[in-house]
Amino acid sequence: MSQKQMMKLAKKFGKKMNHLELLLSEDDEHTISAYNYFISENSFEDVSISPGKYINLTATIEKNNFGRRPNLRLRIVDIHTPSKY
Repeated sequence: MSQKQMMKLAKKFGKKMNHLELLLSEDDEHTISAYNYFISENSFEDVSISPGKYINLTATIEKNNFGRRPNLRLRIVDIHTPSKY
């Protein structure tokens, strides 16, 4: 997956606040969660990670088995600012 997505939620979590959760949407009806673990301050230098911003996301699909109900989510590989045409 690598296309223009809007971040509806962007938050760091974990004991050292070094994990990233994004809630992404192409429209107001459909969303998907994306995660990256053990990020550093320069993991995504050229991108402003905040709700309402648009990003191009490269990710893999994974099955999340944490908790009672398994679901699909994205594992972030890279994030870029969309090109302006």
